[in-house]
Amino acid sequence: MDDQKKIQEHLEKFAHVYAFSKGFKFGEGAKSGIHEMSRRAAFNILNPPPEYESIEKQALIGIAEKKISIYIDHMIIARGKVYPDDRINELIGEQTWGWAHDILCPMWPIC
Repeated sequence: MDDQKKIQEHLEKFAHVYAFSKGFKFGEGAKSGIHEMSRRAAFNILNPPPEYESIEKQALIGIAEKKISIYIDHMIIARGKVYPDDRINELIGEQTWGWAHDILCPMWPIC
Protein backbone atom coordinates (compact mmCIF):
# COMPACT_ATOMS: atom_id res chain seq x y z
CA MET A 1 0.00 0.00 0.00
CA ASP A 2 1.80 3.08 -1.27
CA ASP A 3 -1.09 5.51 -1.68
CA GLN A 4 -1.68 7.96 1.17
CA LYS A 5 -5.46 7.98 0.75
CA LYS A 6 -5.65 4.16 0.81
CA ILE A 7 -3.48 3.97 3.93
CA GLN A 8 -5.59 6.66 5.60
CA GLU A 9 -8.83 4.84 4.77
CA HIS A 10 -7.38 1.53 5.97
CA LEU A 11 -6.28 3.01 9.31
CA GLU A 12 -9.56 4.83 9.81
CA LYS A 13 -11.52 1.62 9.17
CA PHE A 14 -9.15 -0.27 11.48
CA ALA A 15 -9.87 2.23 14.28
CA HIS A 16 -13.65 1.92 13.90
CA VAL A 17 -13.53 -1.89 13.77
CA TYR A 18 -11.19 -2.03 16.77
CA ALA A 19 -13.45 0.23 18.85
CA PHE A 20 -16.51 -1.81 17.79
CA SER A 21 -14.73 -5.04 18.78
CA LYS A 22 -14.40 -3.58 22.28
CA GLY A 23 -18.09 -2.65 22.40
CA PHE A 24 -17.70 1.06 21.64
CA LYS A 25 -18.19 3.57 18.87
CA PHE A 26 -16.80 7.04 18.38
CA GLY A 27 -18.73 10.20 19.13
CA GLU A 28 -18.61 13.00 16.56
CA GLY A 29 -15.55 14.73 18.05
CA ALA A 30 -13.59 11.49 18.22
CA LYS A 31 -14.57 10.60 14.63
CA SER A 32 -12.97 13.82 13.51
CA GLY A 33 -9.89 13.03 15.59
CA ILE A 34 -9.60 9.52 14.13
CA HIS A 35 -9.88 10.95 10.63
CA GLU A 36 -7.07 13.43 11.28
CA MET A 37 -4.94 10.83 13.11
CA SER A 38 -5.28 8.43 10.17
CA ARG A 39 -4.36 11.18 7.70
CA ARG A 40 -1.28 12.12 9.74
CA ALA A 41 -0.22 8.49 10.15
CA ALA A 42 -0.56 7.79 6.42
CA PHE A 43 1.60 10.81 5.61
CA ASN A 44 4.19 9.81 8.21
CA ILE A 45 4.30 6.21 6.97
CA LEU A 46 5.08 7.40 3.44
CA ASN A 47 7.59 9.97 4.75
CA PRO A 48 9.27 8.18 7.66
CA PRO A 49 12.08 9.60 9.76
CA PRO A 50 15.55 8.09 9.21
CA GLU A 51 15.17 5.45 11.92
CA TYR A 52 12.13 3.97 10.11
CA GLU A 53 13.27 4.34 6.47
CA SER A 54 14.50 0.74 6.13
CA ILE A 55 11.22 -0.76 7.37
CA GLU A 56 8.69 -1.97 4.79
CA LYS A 57 5.52 0.10 4.43
CA GLN A 58 3.29 -2.81 5.45
CA ALA A 59 5.24 -3.16 8.71
CA LEU A 60 4.88 0.59 9.34
CA ILE A 61 1.13 0.24 8.80
CA GLY A 62 1.17 -2.55 11.39
CA ILE A 63 2.97 -0.24 13.83
CA ALA A 64 0.30 2.41 13.22
CA GLU A 65 -2.48 -0.13 13.83
CA LYS A 66 -0.92 -1.19 17.12
CA LYS A 67 -0.54 2.41 18.28
CA ILE A 68 -4.10 3.26 17.25
CA SER A 69 -5.32 0.30 19.32
CA ILE A 70 -3.28 1.53 22.30
CA TYR A 71 -4.80 5.00 21.85
CA ILE A 72 -8.34 3.59 21.72
CA ASP A 73 -7.69 1.40 24.77
CA HIS A 74 -6.66 4.55 26.65
CA MET A 75 -9.84 6.29 25.50
CA ILE A 76 -11.87 3.40 26.91
CA ILE A 77 -9.97 3.54 30.20
CA ALA A 78 -10.59 7.30 30.33
CA ARG A 79 -14.37 6.89 30.23
CA GLY A 80 -14.53 6.24 33.98
CA LYS A 81 -12.45 9.32 34.65
CA VAL A 82 -14.11 11.84 32.33
CA TYR A 83 -17.67 10.44 32.40
CA PRO A 84 -18.05 9.28 36.02
CA ASP A 85 -21.83 8.87 35.76
CA ASP A 86 -21.50 6.65 32.63
CA ARG A 87 -24.04 8.83 30.83
CA ILE A 88 -22.36 8.30 27.48
CA ASN A 89 -22.98 4.49 27.35
CA GLU A 90 -21.09 2.93 24.41
CA LEU A 91 -19.57 6.16 23.07
CA ILE A 92 -15.95 7.19 23.35
CA GLY A 93 -15.77 10.85 22.53
CA GLU A 94 -13.97 14.12 22.50
CA GLN A 95 -13.13 14.21 26.21
CA THR A 96 -11.71 10.69 26.22
CA TRP A 97 -9.81 11.61 23.05
CA GLY A 98 -8.20 14.55 24.83
CA TRP A 99 -7.33 12.46 27.88
CA ALA A 100 -5.59 9.81 25.75
CA HIS A 101 -3.84 12.46 23.67
CA ASP A 102 -2.43 14.21 26.73
CA ILE A 103 -0.97 10.94 28.02
CA LEU A 104 0.27 9.32 24.81
CA CYS A 105 1.36 11.98 22.35
CA PRO A 106 3.76 12.35 20.72
CA MET A 107 3.62 8.75 19.48
CA TRP A 108 4.89 8.09 15.95
CA PRO A 109 3.29 7.77 13.44
CA ILE A 110 -0.14 8.72 14.78
CA CYS A 111 0.56 11.93 16.71
